[in-house]
Amino acid sequence: HLYRSTQWPESHDNGLIARYRLKTTDERESALLIEVYDDTKQMYQDLRHTRNMIMLLSAIIITLVIMIAVFLLRRTLIQPLQTLNTQLQRLHSDRKLLGKPIKSRSNIIEVNQLVDDFNLRAGELHHLYTRLERMAYTDPMTRLPNRGLFNDYIDYLLSEYNGSGRRFALFLVDLDEFKRGNDEHGHEAGDMLLCETAFRMNAVLRTTSLSDNNGISLADITNHDLLVRLGGDEFAAVLAEIENDEQIDDIAKKLIAATQPPVQLYNTSLTIHLSIGIAIYPDDANGRASLLRRADAAMY
Repeated sequence: HLYRSTQWPESHDNGLIARYRLKTTDERESALLIEVYDDTKQMYQDLRHTRNMIMLLSAIIITLVIMIAVFLLRRTLIQPLQTLNTQLQRLHSDRKLLGKPIKSRSNIIEVNQLVDDFNLRAGELHHLYTRLERMAYTDPMTRLPNRGLFNDYIDYLLSEYNGSGRRFALFLVDLDEFKRGNDEHGHEAGDMLLCETAFRMNAVLRTTSLSDNNGISLADITNHDLLVRLGGDEFAAVLAEIENDEQIDDIAKKLIAATQPPVQLYNTSLTIHLSIGIAIYPDDANGRASLLRRADAAMY
């Protein structure tokens, strides 16, 4: 070698740019061989580093895009749907939530429409359920609560008053002259007699109005007195928050006095006499069935 660059590569496998061979008379020998090499090792290292950086940045950008997409998807779609699902699950355990609207909003119009439709249907179902409940608890003729609401209210008071020292009274009431009036003047007159008697007795008690054609529910009577028609000419009254026995006697006298004036039935009038039996919780009994038995026995 006549001359060798200080940058001459250790390996001649890569980087050959040009080669010139000066031949002798013998084709197998070369008088002079000139080769020009470029060391590409550093260039390939830089290229690999650049490629790795590009891949790393691409991965970071893709991860950020996925995170943003998931966040937006969760906020605009998944979260409102989860709210709907949660509300449906809560409705299974607490029907009082039926009319409570969902306030979750989304940037997706279709999701908002789904939430609005759910709230609309839930409100309609709540209104329908409330109306059906009122109808189921109401005597259709006298508009008084019926035996179903009476049983639920007694059970409610037993639960609320248990161990509290509070008292309530149960009245069982029979109309002594009803059968005769019904037989002599017909069923229509008997219905009029029942309705008039119910109206008079209800006016004595601390009850809700009978003028609501939608009926009555348990929520309407909480901590109020209750007058119900059990069936036929049998009525019952529940007096909540009794303070003393004089209050019970006073109510019984007022019921009798309210029904004493004759009831006009077409061309005749009929005077009603009440038979009343009273039982007091917890003095006489501490259960619904036992209170009814004590009140029934007291009537006779």
